[in-house]
Amino acid sequence: MKSNKMHSLFLVLITAALLAACSAASPDKKTQLENLKNDAAKLNQQIQKLQSEISAESGPEPVKTKDVAIVSLKQGKFDHYVQTQGSIESIENIQVSSKTASIRCGGRGRFQGPDLGAG
Repeated sequence: MKSNKMHSLFLVLITAALLAACSAASPDKKTQLENLKNDAAKLNQQIQKLQSEISAESGPEPVKTKDVAIVSLKQGKFDHYVQTQGSIESIENIQVSSKTASIRCGGRGRFQGPDLGAG
């Protein structure tokens, strides 16, 4: 009989816990947003308080600086050259030659060279 009472009590407690867990309504998005904003404001205040305490203990942070050189501008010639080296690979072989003066044969079998201005 004791086990039946314990068993019933256990079932009632589990049922009550399930109903309580399932019936808890989640807050709407507006209330959730307001809660998060309030939490953020509290956290920001705590952060600022800690930062001010730390800066009071250690003094102000040193300012980081960089040395800068100043050069006066002058008008002048700007020469800039680039040298490159490389190789070229081709898919097909191409032969290129320069144009040269050719010797041709005239109508009567005489060879005529290029006109060099000799007169």
